[in-house]
Amino acid sequence: MKPAPRTGALTGLLVVIAASMLSAGCAAGPQGDASTATTPARVVIGAGTVPAALPYDTDDVPQLHVGISEEGERYRFEAPEAVQSGPVAIEIHNTGTRQHNFVVVQPKPSVTMDQLSDLLSGPAPQAAPTIAQFLGGSAVVPPGDKRSVAMHLEVGEYMLISTHNGTDGRPDTAHGLIRRLVVAPAPEAVARRAKPPHDGAGVTMTDDSFKLPDGFGVSGWYKVTNSGQRPHELAIIKINDGAKP
Repeated sequence: MKPAPRTGALTGLLVVIAASMLSAGCAAGPQGDASTATTPARVVIGAGTVPAALPYDTDDVPQLHVGISEEGERYRFEAPEAVQSGPVAIEIHNTGTRQHNFVVVQPKPSVTMDQLSDLLSGPAPQAAPTIAQFLGGSAVVPPGDKRSVAMHLEVGEYMLISTHNGTDGRPDTAHGLIRRLVVAPAPEAVARRAKPPHDGAGVTMTDDSFKLPDGFGVSGWYKVTNSGQRPHELAIIKINDGAKP
């Protein structure tokens, strides 16, 4: 894969952890965290820090800037209503005072966007995987921080959500972190030029283990694939000097 800049290289002792969760959120870049969807063919590549450029071979990749803001107990995504299909470079900026994550979901066949929205904003959003596909995104974005994610989105309608729980124990979807996104066909010339990152070594997740590539920990981009049956999150944590894992 195309290496990311050295700023944010993986150094020190690293611990990789996973957790089953409502969402299947992001991917792994230099000093990052990641989660992937339950569909193995859906691979997401992203970064925990914000590199100078996402790992694409062209500048024609559409940019999607997503802001997360808070007004009391009401939260919101600030994002365009539509983006072009194909590879999409997404930057998430949490301007609030609480932690949030970012997940892209799509209704399963025969399920409408309204049905999915009603479930997500209702009392049992944890049931969303029964009617929606979780395609990826970013794990927790701390207050004031940013994350960058690269995804490949087909033409269709999607939902941007956060599945993190607020300080009151309620999920962010109950506080309003739900936004629709339309993915429109990209112009033929752009679709032809926009190439995803080069294939290379990556991390494979199952329902009970990780398979890491040789030399894992070198600065760069890593493909994260979930071959299990449940959504999982992968996080990379740097241990402070003198601390025990």
